[in-house]
Amino acid sequence: MSQQSAPIDPKPNPQRGQRAGPRAMPSQRSNDRHPQATTGVDRDAARTGDIASARGLDAAGALEATEGGPKGQLEGVPAVEVHDLTVAYDRKPVLWNVDVTLPAGRMIAIVGPNGAGKSTLLKSILGLIPAASGYVRIFDKPLRQTRDLVGYVPQRESVDWDFPIDALGVVLMGRYGKLGWFRRPGKADRQIAMRSLEQVGIADLASRQISQLSGGQQQRVFLARALAQDAALYLMDEPFAGVDAATERTIVDVLHAMREQGKTIVAVHHDLQSAPQYFDHVLMLNVRLVAAGPIETTFTPENLRRTYGGRLNLLEQAGEAMRLATKPQVDRAGPGKGAR
Repeated sequence: MSQQSAPIDPKPNPQRGQRAGPRAMPSQRSNDRHPQATTGVDRDAARTGDIASARGLDAAGALEATEGGPKGQLEGVPAVEVHDLTVAYDRKPVLWNVDVTLPAGRMIAIVGPNGAGKSTLLKSILGLIPAASGYVRIFDKPLRQTRDLVGYVPQRESVDWDFPIDALGVVLMGRYGKLGWFRRPGKADRQIAMRSLEQVGIADLASRQISQLSGGQQQRVFLARALAQDAALYLMDEPFAGVDAATERTIVDVLHAMREQGKTIVAVHHDLQSAPQYFDHVLMLNVRLVAAGPIETTFTPENLRRTYGGRLNLLEQAGEAMRLATKPQVDRAGPGKGAR
């Protein structure tokens, strides 16, 4: 988890898009505030108040509310390009000179020990926290031009589950970026939201208050909201954390179906044993980038040792994960395809 709650910065960082030296350190945490107060489901948005409270928008909804190019123009370009990215809190680097390209149409795991900067990397890609140096491009364009192509599923701990809203209302938040600021969701938007709930298996809970849902059901609601956004790139912070086996299987199946539709999923993931089964690409991080590439060639004991520092229990897990990776992965490759 990130070491700091990430403020939403709706304005582009003036340093972004320039190659500053990686040793440039911010003198203090960003304390920018929007003058209007707000309340919402996601605490990142609620604390900084940069989205109108009357509509209950949170960080993921905010990412929809901007212009972007047609999705047909995305073919053949990387989903994410991170160039020389350094992020620091109180002059202590959390990410250091990270340079990586993530391909489109893949399920990509971000793995690394606690404090490695995994959540910080996601929030930096989203523009939710300032960078000391470096820049990010989404589908070969600055984030401000592609926000409507990006969906975000935050950690469950960052969400105010006591916010008075039902499951359908949360999923409808994913439609606000398509509607603009002053239009209410219509019949078509409600149908999309209900189909999204059906896809994750909880359509019968549409009218249930989110505070009355189990942890696994809450995670399904946020996945349904991401589906309702109809984005091209989904960034997910520990989507399998704290869920039961049935919910995890449901989420994996939905994510694989999204990938088959050409969507790109980038997820922080902690279970090393399941990584080769669920994902086809991996980014290994420990403040610095250790390795990134196809899971078969990158998720190796040597790279795991470099990432985690040679801890015995993790290396044992890695050995088991690699044994699983050598088996045919029908789920991961998709029907009728060989392992990638």
